[in-house]
Amino acid sequence: MEIVVFIDQVSTSSHASSARELVQLESMIRQLDARVCAIPDSFDAVPAEDALCWLPHFDTPCHAVWCGFIPSTERYTQLYHAALTHNVHLINSPEQSALAMNFSRYYPHIEQLTAKSAIVSINADDIHAQASALGYPLFVKGSIKSNKELGLHACVAHSAPELDAIITQLRARPRRTQGQLVLRKLLNLRTMTPVLKDQLPITREYRVFVLQNKVLSHGFYWKDTSVNPLSQAEEHAVHTLAVEVSRRLNVPYIAVDVAQRQDGSWCVIEVGDAQFMGLSQNAPLKLWQALLDVLKRACQLFLAVR
Repeated sequence: MEIVVFIDQVSTSSHASSARELVQLESMIRQLDARVCAIPDSFDAVPAEDALCWLPHFDTPCHAVWCGFIPSTERYTQLYHAALTHNVHLINSPEQSALAMNFSRYYPHIEQLTAKSAIVSINADDIHAQASALGYPLFVKGSIKSNKELGLHACVAHSAPELDAIITQLRARPRRTQGQLVLRKLLNLRTMTPVLKDQLPITREYRVFVLQNKVLSHGFYWKDTSVNPLSQAEEHAVHTLAVEVSRRLNVPYIAVDVAQRQDGSWCVIEVGDAQFMGLSQNAPLKLWQALLDVLKRACQLFLAVR
C-alpha cells in the first residue's frame, strides 16, 4: 500500500523561506518511498478534482499527507473529498484540520496550558474593553496567523493606539484572521538573547511534531539560532506537554509550539495542523522517515486484518 504526499508547487526562484523549504522537502520526499502528487500553483483557481487528475484510483485505501501552505478550510475540504474519490485519505479530516488551525476552536481545549486569551470579532465594538480586561501588554494575532514576521510592532500592543495599528494591519490580510482577532496576555518567557528594538526576542521555544499521540520530532523554534540541547528532564516535559495537547484535541497529526517560562515551567504557545507548519529546526529527513514509517505500519496492519 502506497503513501501519497500532496505537495504545493512553488517557483524555484522564490526567495520566501517557506517556499525554499517546500522545494527542498519535495526533492527529499521524492527519494523516500512515497508517491508524490504535485498540487499546481493555480490550485485555488481550479476544481480540486482537476488538481488531482493524474492521481490513480487505488484498490485499497491509501494514507496521504499534504505538504504546503495553509489553505482555506473550504479548499482543504474540497481536496480532502476529491482525494477520497481516488481512495486516498488525508491524514487529518477537514474538521480535525480546522480545529488545529483555528485558535478560537482549539483554545477551549488547552486553556489551562497556555496564555490567557480573548477571541473577538475583528470588527467588534468591545475590542478595547476586552484588551483592558486582559491587561497590556498583549500579543495580537488573527485566528489563523499573526504578522510577527513584520516585527514586534506588528504583534505586540502596549496601549490602545498600538492595538489599533495592529488591527489595521491584520484587516489587510483577511486569510490570517478569518474574521476573528485573538488577544493574548504576553507571557513572561525565558529569552536567549537581548531584546532589540522592534525585534521579537529569541525565547526558549520548541516545535514538536506529534502523530497519533506520539512525538516524531522536536526542534528549536527559531531558525539560524544555536542553542544547547534540552536536558533529559526538559525533553520529557516538552514531549509530555505536546502529547497532552494531542490527546485533548484528538487530531492525528499536529505540531505544538512549547516554550519555557522564566520560572522554568513550560507552556503551549501555538498549535497547528502539522501538514502546514514550518520545520523550524526539526531535521526534515528524521521527521519524514518517522512519519512515513508510522503510516506504512498502519497500512500493513489494515491489510493484515482484512
